[in-house]
Amino acid sequence: MKKLFALLYFAFVFLSAEFCCTPLKNAYAETVNWVRVVNNETWFYKNPSSLESDKMFVLCYSYYLKVVSDYNQGYFAVELMENSNGFVKIFGYVAKSAVKEIYVEPVLPSYPNVSINVHNADAVLYTLPAVSSTPVCGAFKGQTLYYYGNYFISGEMWYFVRYGQNLCYVHKNAVTAPNIVLHPTPISVPENPDPVKPDPNENDDLADLQIALIVLISVPSVIIVAVLFLPTKSKKQNFLDATQERNKPLNPEKKPGHAKPRYFDDYL
Repeated sequence: MKKLFALLYFAFVFLSAEFCCTPLKNAYAETVNWVRVVNNETWFYKNPSSLESDKMFVLCYSYYLKVVSDYNQGYFAVELMENSNGFVKIFGYVAKSAVKEIYVEPVLPSYPNVSINVHNADAVLYTLPAVSSTPVCGAFKGQTLYYYGNYFISGEMWYFVRYGQNLCYVHKNAVTAPNIVLHPTPISVPENPDPVKPDPNENDDLADLQIALIVLISVPSVIIVAVLFLPTKSKKQNFLDATQERNKPLNPEKKPGHAKPRYFDDYL
């Protein structure tokens, strides 16, 4: 029973010491929830790679993308748009070096909901920003396309759009120009809360408190260990039974004998 109690007590002491010796961390933890497009050449990639084959389009300057995960290879995995207003949500990657990390939710709209129309004549939409690529479908004059970004290549401007169930490219000459205005939050305005800096005096006070707690836990531990495990003297109880007590002589050094008779003269 003593050993079980000792084990339980030592477990309590170990956990308490672990808590006391562990420095308290700042409650404020920075998490990148959004990124902002802060230059005019920020690409949206379909894979975490800057290869030409992975480039999808250039994102709208000053707007935001929601971060899905930190890819830890120089890229953020992000999502763009919502499944509403004719748009569909798409997922891809942006280079960390090309965006600004944002820790609070931005003012809406996070990305412009801009539509463009086919004008002058019917248009052909392609899988890639080139007339030599595979045609996806045709769009008639006046029909609406939903704009995501642009792709400038070989002196020609293409737009990445959604049309029906297709995500594809259309040449700028076949459609109206997208009307993109800057996000209402200026780029120069600080958007991230300042991280809480630890106070050196607070750390010193915390260290003193931890030392005091360790001492208060250790001293009783030593005392309890001593009480539990040091050997104790066993007391022998020497006792006589009733028979031995009755037979015990009053003075063991005197031998029993006959009492000497005394006379009157002995008292004179």
